[in-house]
Amino acid sequence: MSHPLHHFQSRNTRTPLNTDQPTRIRTPRFWLKTAHDSSLSDSFVVVSYNILSDKLLDDNKYLYRARQQYTLPWEYRAPRLVQTILETNPDVVCLQEVEQSAFASYFFPILQARGYSGAIETRMGKTDGCATFYRKSRFVLLEKERVNLYHEGGREMDRGNIGLITLLQHRSHQRRILCVANTHLVYNPKRGDIKLAQCAILMHATASCIARCDNPDNVAVLVSGDFNSLPRSKIMQFCVTGSLEHYGLDRRYLSGQIKTPPGSVERLAVVPPKRSKKIPVYAIGTHPVCMEELPHQVRRSIRVERRMVQRRIKTFEGGTCDSVITATSSVASSDPPGLSSTAHMSAFAVHEAGNKQTSSPVPLAETFTEVVETLEYATVTHPLQLRSAFPDEGFTTLQDTGASTVDHILFDSRNLKATAVLGLRGLPQILSEGGLPNPWEPSDHQLIAAQFAFT
Repeated sequence: MSHPLHHFQSRNTRTPLNTDQPTRIRTPRFWLKTAHDSSLSDSFVVVSYNILSDKLLDDNKYLYRARQQYTLPWEYRAPRLVQTILETNPDVVCLQEVEQSAFASYFFPILQARGYSGAIETRMGKTDGCATFYRKSRFVLLEKERVNLYHEGGREMDRGNIGLITLLQHRSHQRRILCVANTHLVYNPKRGDIKLAQCAILMHATASCIARCDNPDNVAVLVSGDFNSLPRSKIMQFCVTGSLEHYGLDRRYLSGQIKTPPGSVERLAVVPPKRSKKIPVYAIGTHPVCMEELPHQVRRSIRVERRMVQRRIKTFEGGTCDSVITATSSVASSDPPGLSSTAHMSAFAVHEAGNKQTSSPVPLAETFTEVVETLEYATVTHPLQLRSAFPDEGFTTLQDTGASTVDHILFDSRNLKATAVLGLRGLPQILSEGGLPNPWEPSDHQLIAAQFAFT
């Protein structure tokens, strides 16, 4: 396959299609190689792009009041969106905020004429959603699955976000299977607990799809989309490490969209009232997003671990001791975590060993003269082994609220290797062109693209 670089370089001096507007030279983007392994072959390009739904733009015009207004109508942006996508010569395209009507009447016919096929799933109660396209000469669609990241009976999980999973088979090498998960998580920066729950559901649905394949170990995995979470946030930490000890974390700072105030503690030692702004994460395992509202495979992954850390600071049985005694109890995931109102705890630490439990004595909490703090943690996990294709630098979206990197392409490095990424353009460059959208960039997000090779 030819390297897609030359397809993108043709855009460097492109001018707006509307010749009535002043023209400027567009700042170029370049492909950055990340691997030079000559043994890698049969590479393919994956694109993820939040195209900015026309309806959402109309509903939130205040976010774009400083933009060049002639660049905002759908009639102006639509052809430029397609041009932006095709210039990368992609093999797999993951789009977010795609209106159902725009998919049927515009994107699908145009991309189909250029050798692609695709599918869309819309958010619950909304007209926009996620669409995934693939090049028919490279891949065959084996299966597609809608993943509902909401629960009808859950007040906190009623946002209607979805994921779209497609299982693709390589035409030339039929043993090579590519599982692509495309998603758009809830935006609200303060609701990191909901984002965490949505991530957990998506990851486990992806793992379930892979498990149904004849040879799951050979399935390559890609998870991409708009996560509304920054690269170094707790949400993305969960995605790439497969684990997050979340109980006691402040939900407002999980996504990184809101900076943690200087001097604040990462974990809350005391659970505040339910309606407090400092409410800890209840995203998995406790009310309001309780485990009964999540798929069985998600509930199985939840490990609730109770820890009581207590310090002797006065005389005890005729002597003094300032050591810390830690008593740990691992409980079943059906037992939601909650801080004890007293310092009392069983005199046994429970250790799981298969289906058996053994006990070992530890000092009783009542024997301590004073308790310094009582903490409790809950850990949520997922089975995928993912890495980000992009470095932490740069930004992918710009609104009046600021610039940030919220779009990501994650991949399983066991079966895939990232060989190149499309460099992001810097903030000074974008601002010099009028922000986002502008005459050359038809969305408030930058398109992100990476080139992969099967290993």
